[in-house]
Amino acid sequence: MRCGVSLRRFLNFKGACNMRRICKILATGCYTGLSPVAPGTVGTIFAMPVFYLWGHMSHPNYVMTLLAFIFLAAWVSETAIDIFKTEDPKEVVIDEMVGYLVTMAFHEVNIKLMIAGFVLFRIFDIAKPFPIGMIDRKVRGGVGIVLDDLLAGVYANASLWFLIWLAGRMGFGFF
Repeated sequence: MRCGVSLRRFLNFKGACNMRRICKILATGCYTGLSPVAPGTVGTIFAMPVFYLWGHMSHPNYVMTLLAFIFLAAWVSETAIDIFKTEDPKEVVIDEMVGYLVTMAFHEVNIKLMIAGFVLFRIFDIAKPFPIGMIDRKVRGGVGIVLDDLLAGVYANASLWFLIWLAGRMGFGFF
């Protein structure tokens, strides 16, 4: 009967604790956000194999999966605020994952593109050009945590397309 008691305890008493644990794992990118050095960068690196897996989807499936992930990220980030007891926890890197996956949307799975996307995303995420910086300062909660990185991903995506175009115009077969 020990198994029955454990199951009952898990379902009734530990349910909320387990949900918080799952949210912490997701919010920190499987604990990559707990890195003592550059957790945002480490979290973005963690998103690269996720793109490698997702990048083979059709465009509509990628978009639908990304949209679901964005909503999940906002909810998990909101929960993480309560877990870490701060408004924008540095441990939360699911937003960096969203930003990188937006950066790579509609691009082929190619290691050179993935690295260029990584660099561009980190530049825009750190520099926070208008309106990203304003959104980062003014929008609170899980949506605010995710939205600035999502926009940095949009900027990085457009910049990556521009670099591909420019490389083609200049005769470089880099990408």
